[in-house]
Amino acid sequence: MTAIDLLENARSHRDAIVALDVAHVDSHTMTLIPIDPETLDARPGAYLKHVTDKATIDELLDLIESAMPVPDDHGAALRWKLTFRDAQEQPVIQVWHHNFEEYGRIGPTQVKFVDDRILTFLHAHFDPED
Repeated sequence: MTAIDLLENARSHRDAIVALDVAHVDSHTMTLIPIDPETLDARPGAYLKHVTDKATIDELLDLIESAMPVPDDHGAALRWKLTFRDAQEQPVIQVWHHNFEEYGRIGPTQVKFVDDRILTFLHAHFDPED
C-alpha cells in the first residue's frame, strides 16, 4: 500500500482509532548505527506516551493528511514514531518523522511532508525537552 492508500484507510477507519502511541528519541541521543524506525519505540531511553484523547488523535491525523506527503527517497534519520491503534490495540496506521526536517515515512513509504506542521504539534505536545 502507498502512503496515500494508508492515509485513506485511516480516514475510512477514523472512528475505530482510539489510541495513539508516541515514541521519540531526542536529537541529543547519539548512535553508532542508524536508528531502525521499526524498533524506535523499543530503544532504551526513548520517550513513550500513550494517548487516548480523541481530540489530540484527530488533530494529529488531520495534520498528517494536510501535510500532503509525497514519496521522497531521502534516507533521513527518523526520531518520531506515531502508531494509531484500534480498540484491539492493532495498528491502523504508523507514521514516522524526522526530528527537525519535513521528512518521514508512512507505512513502508519514505515521504516528504510538503505542508509540514506536524513537527510543531509533536514538539508542543510530546517533547519532554520543550
